[in-house]
Amino acid sequence: MKILRAEIITLLLVVASIIGAIVFFFSFVGKEQKKEKTDLFDLLLPEPKSVLLINQPAEFISMLKRQPQLYLYFKEILPEDCYTFLACKKNSPVLLAFYAQGIMFYSYSVGGDAVWLKHSAFTTVKKEGIPLRFYPKTANQYLGFYQYNDVFVGSYSRKLLETTVSLQKRGIKDSPVYLKELRRNIDKDALLNVFFYQEPESDWKALDVFLHESQVCCLLNSPNKQLPDSLLKVAGDSLSTRITALIPELQPQIGISKDDSIIYFTLCVPLFSNDNEK
Repeated sequence: MKILRAEIITLLLVVASIIGAIVFFFSFVGKEQKKEKTDLFDLLLPEPKSVLLINQPAEFISMLKRQPQLYLYFKEILPEDCYTFLACKKNSPVLLAFYAQGIMFYSYSVGGDAVWLKHSAFTTVKKEGIPLRFYPKTANQYLGFYQYNDVFVGSYSRKLLETTVSLQKRGIKDSPVYLKELRRNIDKDALLNVFFYQEPESDWKALDVFLHESQVCCLLNSPNKQLPDSLLKVAGDSLSTRITALIPELQPQIGISKDDSIIYFTLCVPLFSNDNEK
């Protein structure tokens, strides 16, 4: 009887240890699953001039090939390396921030991130224990990048890159507060979201760029101040004029709608067939 009782106790202890191991395993897996991705916006430094969130890089490049005026505009503001980087990312979002010192680009790390950097020669410098690689582009210009945790960050400005890696390593978030408010109202499924400073109003705005049938359109939301329709038309024409001044050959068609709290300005330009690809 004593032997049987001892065997039962031993069996219960074995079962308890197995259950404990299973509980620990699933608890650990649960914690890992709850671990959130780094918010790319948390890596932004203060005082950007403008910010682009390209949600669908492959579609963005495809759109530019079908819209010559937009293609030429972005060719002026984005270096060729950015297009190669976007092509590598395909459907993984890319954040671009424009500063007085240069452009910063951020994305989530995926396999083969550095493949797009085809240069064999580079210089490695450690900052906060994290290796920064600098690839020569011209006699006086280097493209640097680093990978840390789940993100990939690059820039032509060593100062911007080193400041970013220092803040990220120490867990300091110094990104602009006003962008957090704007992000609440953007369409996260849009082709890209644009954040920019509007001079006359001395305020930051956000617009969504999306594809609609054979057009590329942008949507700008503005608080409804109960303006008469005549003034809304003036505001819409003013917005269209600003875009035309920025990209002269672009002649957007504008649409205006509203509800009780928001006015929606939509501007669209046609897309052309793939025969016009650059």
